[in-house]
Amino acid sequence: GFDPETLGAFRNDWLKGRYGTIGNLNKLLDTEYRSFADIDPNDTVWLKTEFWLFRRQVFENFYHKLYDAAKKANPLAKFGLAKFVGRTPDSDDVALSFMDYGCQNLYAEGYGDMFWYTSKMAQLYSISNGKPCFNTESGFTECSGGKITNESLNRAARNFKQLISLTYMQPQMQGMYVYQYSGTEDLSIGFSWGLTSPMRE
Repeated sequence: GFDPETLGAFRNDWLKGRYGTIGNLNKLLDTEYRSFADIDPNDTVWLKTEFWLFRRQVFENFYHKLYDAAKKANPLAKFGLAKFVGRTPDSDDVALSFMDYGCQNLYAEGYGDMFWYTSKMAQLYSISNGKPCFNTESGFTECSGGKITNESLNRAARNFKQLISLTYMQPQMQGMYVYQYSGTEDLSIGFSWGLTSPMRE
């Protein structure tokens, strides 16, 4: 956010800690800030990226504390988190290094075809440093033009069978949480969740 506390931490802790003096930052960015207090994260692309890195660190620290507290309460529990903040400012598939699982919401429809879905699974495994992975949300739209028809239901079923097969061929993927519309025309009401393993269980 852009609240005073967050901006203060960004300016005085993050930027000052990384660049030391406002002079060093001005020289790098070819700017003329009088102090760190004058900096707006939206002023330049560089500062936007710095603000993204700063927020990423804040969120990581927050989730690390939650993780440590949960592990203290139950040492045998295992955790993963999908859709963190991202490896780059235009990406959101980052695994937190301290988590037990690599997790991401992966929709084949969102990537255009099954090839891209497969590559996203491989990417998740890579950035998770070889940890077991879960597709934490997946499925196919069961409607066509806002209406559910027999053909749209059949098409969703065919696509989902392919999805299961692709998951089975990626041994690092331990399973997926399946999201699919339940059949009501009001898609904001009817939905169902379930866990499907690579063994189609």
